[in-house]
Amino acid sequence: MPESTAKVSTRLRRFTVLALGLFCLLPGSALVTGTAAAADDRPATGVSTPAPNEGCAVTKKAPIPCSLNPKLQAAYRSLIDRAWHPDAKKITYAAYVTDNGSKLHAVFGADGAAAARELSRVYGDEILIENQELAQFSGGRTNDASPHWGGASISQGLDPCTSAFSVVFADGRRGSVSAGHCYENDEPLLSSAGYLSLGPFYGITEGKKDYPSYDMIAISGGGAYTNTIYTDPGSPISRTVIGKADPTVGTPDAPAYVCVSGRLHLAKCSIQVKDVSALFCPGGSPSCTPDVMLGYRGDSAVAGQGDSGAPVYSPASQSGAIIRGMLIGGSIDGHWIFAEQISDIEQHLGVTVATTP
Repeated sequence: MPESTAKVSTRLRRFTVLALGLFCLLPGSALVTGTAAAADDRPATGVSTPAPNEGCAVTKKAPIPCSLNPKLQAAYRSLIDRAWHPDAKKITYAAYVTDNGSKLHAVFGADGAAAARELSRVYGDEILIENQELAQFSGGRTNDASPHWGGASISQGLDPCTSAFSVVFADGRRGSVSAGHCYENDEPLLSSAGYLSLGPFYGITEGKKDYPSYDMIAISGGGAYTNTIYTDPGSPISRTVIGKADPTVGTPDAPAYVCVSGRLHLAKCSIQVKDVSALFCPGGSPSCTPDVMLGYRGDSAVAGQGDSGAPVYSPASQSGAIIRGMLIGGSIDGHWIFAEQISDIEQHLGVTVATTP
């Protein structure tokens, strides 16, 4: 039986150029919203205005949401292409849509001020510039022996992240999944505090492809993997995975909420689902991760260093869990999170969530 004791590391590393084994973050509670400069319709370098709905799609992981008007579709395309400003591929930023597609929010840290001003100059007050420091982190639930659980601390010896949940491969093998930015394929992982510490063998990574469009990687070969996730320190301290479903936003009268359970912040709930088609663009990456869940909790930090890969879930019955996705990022203050959705994880990695021991 895996140990449920969590050892929390206080080491924090911020990456703004390279994405090496991390956890990524979004807008905090003290957002500054508005436009950065007077706008006109002149195209910036690398920016062109498309014909209405040119290249947009409504499918999963679609590059351009059709709900946006033509001008905002052009802005969204610029964000994905990362060519509207010389700094665009160096900085970390994010974007999400509100008001039924009439508003596009773009989130930049201090190092993205010049890029944000250029974006605002071209697209005007339809695009809202928000100021929030963004990053990717690497980091516990340590010593997770076979049969392995989700929510465990895992590491290749340097940068700790978190395992998400157990899965079944098409050939019947069992394994787990984690965030793709944490590791490359064929890396052996241990369940430990990380950073040169030792612990039980967790498995070998496989299946990573098309990053950063898909921020996910599979793990196998570490023994048995069971349908349990760590949910300490509250009660219960673990939950049995009994189902899966993509997150939903809910309604103003009945908002939807999820939980996340990472190696650093442990289990945190009451996270409101704000969007299920957000865009995250890590610094140093050639492109972005689209079609991700955006969640927010204002009164408490819910994720941080080393929590990448953590399961995102909804409690079910007394001790069950419905898997909604997997944590890939958020804001440095820990109030906002991004997550890959479960349908994208299963389709891209060719796995299904394990719901039996």
